[in-house]
Amino acid sequence: MAHEDIDTLLNAVLPFAQQMLGKYGEFYPIGASMNAAGEVGLVGVMPESEHPEAQEIIDLLMAQLVDDARKREIRGSAICFDGSAIPPGQSAKSDAICAHLEHASGICVAAFLPYRKEISGEVTYGELFAGELKPQIFVSRTTS
Repeated sequence: MAHEDIDTLLNAVLPFAQQMLGKYGEFYPIGASMNAAGEVGLVGVMPESEHPEAQEIIDLLMAQLVDDARKREIRGSAICFDGSAIPPGQSAKSDAICAHLEHASGICVAAFLPYRKEISGEVTYGELFAGELKPQIFVSRTTS
């Protein structure tokens, strides 16, 4: 079940990030959460500045999701942002849509979708890959 939840969360943020990247050539970080009933919704935060840095939004999303997890209001979370990663079998970093996906069961995954912006403005994508991460959202559940 936890793996299905992770897939559902990734499918909630990845297409939106791809749409924004294709339309605007970039995107602000986005967050999503899954409640106890398995319903997924986007997470909204209010940055202090009018044109916030991506890290400010990531920090706000992280704080909101940690708070929601501590209150046991969610069983899964996702934070998706524009970053970079080294795809398997390559030695150079590539631009990538990055997603930090976490579940109350302890599963924590970083997923990466490499991309390249063509001169035409079109965005081409590589193969999705993932790796394990140390939990950051559901830490209070594992320590209490």
